[in-house]
Formats: sequence, structure tokens, C-alpha cells
Amino acid sequence: MTEKDLPKFHETFNPILEILSDKQIIHYRVLLKTVVEKYYSDLPQELLDTKTKSGELLICNRIAWGNIFCSH
Repeated sequence: MTEKDLPKFHETFNPILEILSDKQIIHYRVLLKTVVEKYYSDLPQELLDTKTKSGELLICNRIAWGNIFCSH
């Protein structure tokens, strides 16, 4: 990932695992928000506001896919 690109879903694995490493139960939406705030808040707002065809924020979509793979 370059500094001005959204992370690919596999690039969200380590941030997700870092947030979950304290073994506390965390709500899914809180996980998404925390990962974005802690690891990707330096990205341009226009990238953070990019949406999928279905209208979901792309950054959240990629973190969600990363979360699926980290959970298995």
C-alpha cells in the first residue's frame, strides 16, 4: 500500500489482529471504526469516503473482508 491508497483487504489483517490482541469482546462496528482511526486516519478524506457500488464505505468493506479471514 502506498501512502495515498486504501489498503487491500489482506493489508488489514495485522491492524485487525493488533486491535483484537487484548482479547476483549469488541462490537464489529467499533472494530471497523478503531482500525480506521488508528491505522488509516492519515489517508485523504476523499479516499476514506470512497464507496462500493452498493454504497458501503470501501475502507469498511476491506476491513470487513480482512476480519472474515482473521476469524478463521
